[in-house]
Amino acid sequence: MSSERLTKTLDNLLEGCMLIGFDWTYLYVNEAAARHGLQDRDKLLGRAMLEMYPGVEQSDVFRHYRLAMEDRIPQHFETSFTFADGTVNWYELAVEPVPEGVFILSLDITQRKQSEEALETAREFAENLIEAMLDGFSVLDKDGRSVNPNPALCLMTGFSRGEPIDRYPPFPYWPPEEDEPIRAAFEKTMKGEVGHFELTYMRKNGERFPVVVSPSVMRDQHGNILNYIATVKDMSREHEALDALERSESWLRSIYENTNTGIASTDSSGRVSGFNEAFRSM
Repeated sequence: MSSERLTKTLDNLLEGCMLIGFDWTYLYVNEAAARHGLQDRDKLLGRAMLEMYPGVEQSDVFRHYRLAMEDRIPQHFETSFTFADGTVNWYELAVEPVPEGVFILSLDITQRKQSEEALETAREFAENLIEAMLDGFSVLDKDGRSVNPNPALCLMTGFSRGEPIDRYPPFPYWPPEEDEPIRAAFEKTMKGEVGHFELTYMRKNGERFPVVVSPSVMRDQHGNILNYIATVKDMSREHEALDALERSESWLRSIYENTNTGIASTDSSGRVSGFNEAFRSM
């Protein structure tokens, strides 16, 4: 291939291409590389890198360039670079020693890095949210292995975080005598039949307690299962409150039925709507 055709080919590449001489002068720069460097191509050609980017010799990028230029060691790396105006971009760079100096291929991966950072921020937010939940929260992998019970679930059951992690059913908070209904709910979840299940769990001290388990299935964009997640609500207090209410109602009913004092109730119009035996005898 002639040098003219080679240059034309390099000019049309989406990747940045640069040829830098031993004196750090730009011998060749294609349009993509100029964009990556936030410069005009014509301003770079024939100029020294250290002149165009003051302070570049202190950067991680230049350290790799120097290894290729002076020690003749090829380099392939990802790095960020902060420009004079404060702009920070990310690049994937391959630096090859050549007779003229070094030849550099560059890819601007700023958008990918920003997406990765946004994803990491979202992941950290979700993890912090799960950690702060008052209800229990459990994550299972696609094979049903427990991988991430939150602190609330550990506190609720009395089992440490290490005890349920990396194990398959039955989990330590499943009471043996409740295996059948719990396993049935578990199998429904594994089939994607999500809903709400009223079950009985077991604390580490052996105490049984009622829970409502609400599982969901996480899938990728192709519909493949990634994880199973479930919130676990301890219903002990609700059940205790209902029991107390029932006892109170029973106590009041007993007084109503057995007292010697006549008791009657009226509706909004003042008509008697109910009365006890003592009132009937009055």
